[in-house]
Amino acid sequence: MPNILDWMVQAAEWFVGLFQKGAETFLSWMTGIVPLVLMLLIAMNALIALIGEERINRIAAKAGQECDQPLPDPCPGSAHSS
Repeated sequence: MPNILDWMVQAAEWFVGLFQKGAETFLSWMTGIVPLVLMLLIAMNALIALIGEERINRIAAKAGQECDQPLPDPCPGSAHSS
């Protein structure tokens, strides 16, 4: 029969392992996704500066308008088709 101290040691090891896995994930983000997102942000800012903020805003406003025609059904014949 395992005693309470063995259970507490296992719980503590699991708890520390949780933080170790979190640290691994954080470090992988710092060498992977964070630089990528930073470069995409810089590229978008450069593109906006080249095209012009007013033109970008007009494009965004047109893209956000409601369509006069409904969008086509992506799954014709499915249960959620009307």
